[in-house]
Amino acid sequence: MGIPPNLFMESAQPNAAFDLNGQTILVYGDIEAGFFDRLKTELDANPAVTEVALGSGGGSVRDALLSGYEIRRRGLSTTIYGNCFSACPLVFMGGERRVLWASPSRLGFHQIYTGDGKAIAFDDPIYGQTARYMTAMGVNPQVVIPWMLSARPNEMFEPEVSDLCAPSVATFVQRVCGW
Repeated sequence: MGIPPNLFMESAQPNAAFDLNGQTILVYGDIEAGFFDRLKTELDANPAVTEVALGSGGGSVRDALLSGYEIRRRGLSTTIYGNCFSACPLVFMGGERRVLWASPSRLGFHQIYTGDGKAIAFDDPIYGQTARYMTAMGVNPQVVIPWMLSARPNEMFEPEVSDLCAPSVATFVQRVCGW
């Protein structure tokens, strides 16, 4: 898919944990390099899974995009059960249905950056790849890419949950928008 392998950031929860809860895989922690392969292995081992629930401070943009494509390919839903920042919303966007129940959990966006903490230039092709991914997921990149660009790598833009509906970042937000 031409996604550069070196685009990542670290969160406070290293090495995402995967737990099975009925038909839901709970994912909590970093979306580190190798996350996509680990998620795919979990999904292959649990074919009855219908939902991926996320809580992550972020991580590898490459692995997030690949994971989102895999989630969509399998027709799975995504939901948030912890804060979902940085690369995590990209995984979340992969869900056929993207659910945020009433909770204090938030989605957060910021500029993409390299492993050494340097922001990727706004005109870098990764933003075009990310915008194409969003379009393929039914999300409006003309809203979300500016959210990303509005916060430096060490900052976080957290839209109001009511603002997640119009650009289709979420397809259901309890008491805000829904099926």
